[in-house]
Amino acid sequence: MRSWLVAAAVALSSTACSSLVSTPSFHEIVPDDRLDLPLSRDDVASDLRFAIERIEEVHPDPYAKTPKERIETEIEAILADPASTATRRKLHRRLSCLLALLGDAHTGAGFLQEEWARDVDRGGERLFPLRVGRDKGSIVVVRHVGGDDDTDGPIELQSRVIAIQGRPIEELVADLGRGTAGSAVLRDAIVLENLHVQLWSAGIRPPFRVAIAEPSKPEPTERVLAGQPYARFFRQDDGRRMPRPADYDASWLDGRVVRLDFRSMDDLPRFEEFCRATFTTMREKHARGLIVDLRENGGGDSQLGDLLLSYVTSTPYRACSRKEWKVSAPYKTFMKSYAHPAIRWLPLQWFHSTTRWYFGADEGSLAVFEQSEPLEPRPNDLRFDGPVVFLIGPQTFSSALMLANAVEDYDLAMLIGEETAESPNAFGEVFPFDLPRSGLNVRVSTARYVRANGDAANPRGVVPDLEVKPTAQDVVVGRDAALERARAWIEEHATGPAPSADAPTGGEGADSDS
Repeated sequence: MRSWLVAAAVALSSTACSSLVSTPSFHEIVPDDRLDLPLSRDDVASDLRFAIERIEEVHPDPYAKTPKERIETEIEAILADPASTATRRKLHRRLSCLLALLGDAHTGAGFLQEEWARDVDRGGERLFPLRVGRDKGSIVVVRHVGGDDDTDGPIELQSRVIAIQGRPIEELVADLGRGTAGSAVLRDAIVLENLHVQLWSAGIRPPFRVAIAEPSKPEPTERVLAGQPYARFFRQDDGRRMPRPADYDASWLDGRVVRLDFRSMDDLPRFEEFCRATFTTMREKHARGLIVDLRENGGGDSQLGDLLLSYVTSTPYRACSRKEWKVSAPYKTFMKSYAHPAIRWLPLQWFHSTTRWYFGADEGSLAVFEQSEPLEPRPNDLRFDGPVVFLIGPQTFSSALMLANAVEDYDLAMLIGEETAESPNAFGEVFPFDLPRSGLNVRVSTARYVRANGDAANPRGVVPDLEVKPTAQDVVVGRDAALERARAWIEEHATGPAPSADAPTGGEGADSDS
């Protein structure tokens, strides 16, 4: 949800050239020799109070889901147990759980990037080697990273995980999820998808004792796993390196259907080039359908979503109906940091309507923007008029969630997959800051959004027209059930001629390496 901040950056450079736009520093790196220094009770108290006071200053409604008294009680509990916050890592865990109580998925403690760099990137720390997923209520193995390296060989796929380090797996996953805000579905998805990182962050180290029920064995057994370096997670079982997924790319599927993998909403000029090249090829090669995959998209700049919709619909829509933006001095400073220091002293904010609207409001107030009427997408000579499907899931988040919500509320295309874990009625527009004593980073929402159709009371996520949930077996065998259903739906609704023998298939035509 960064389109407003992008507008601010444009405003802050509008009197000069693009070279006068600066990339602000969101976090001051803490050197290695400070990472393990003990923190006093005063250090912890100072940082916790600073975090809460800054959140109250910039967040539009920090206690919308949890009373302030509950947060104060938790702070007192943390300060009463100094052993649990004696180091940066321990304080990070308590801080994560504290901020998660606010119930805002955009507000929380940042990642322990310095410790990760020291332990994992440079130190070669071995991580939990099992990739897992849910299947009919159980947590099962979908990949054993480097399984042939372990003494007893790889664990069978679809084995049921019972416990790790003696802790029941459901209890452990729930405990790890306490450090993540948002719905229970989102917390569970994040923990399971990143279990190797979550265990590292919680201080759980190898060797890993795993109680496991393998399909071919009559009784559960305990396996001891040495773990794998992080780089090994990006290699296939045959040792070849997995290609790094691009932010967005396109490929041809059988039947002249184009799949657009839209994983991150970043770099508008590059995305404009990508879309023009992709939709030009689609027209030249007579594409019969389009599938836009948002299932791994965590958001970014919502302008990319508006651009994409201009290629697939002429129907008027709005991405959200209302934005309430908390006006604060820290966020004004943050916005101005996008300007080069040489011109930062100028009143550049007055040169753009968006920033003029924000900077002109009283600090502590809510600058409210209402998008009362849907707007037509911008004209597009490459607009595709065939059947379009958007794939969504629990991890469709932030600006990608807004895009999916516009599709849902204005019936712009077909939605297939799973309900998103978060509601379009949500907070966003993140402001990052560091804590003064520990150097830990915190991110906090500065705005509240109301979903596209104006229904502020709807707690549901974006709901697909056709629900398709993957099973662990699907993951193991590489079957994408939602994609298959999308292809079938397009085949049912496509009106173009049947594909010829020389029609482009996987990798040709629309492919773009971005």
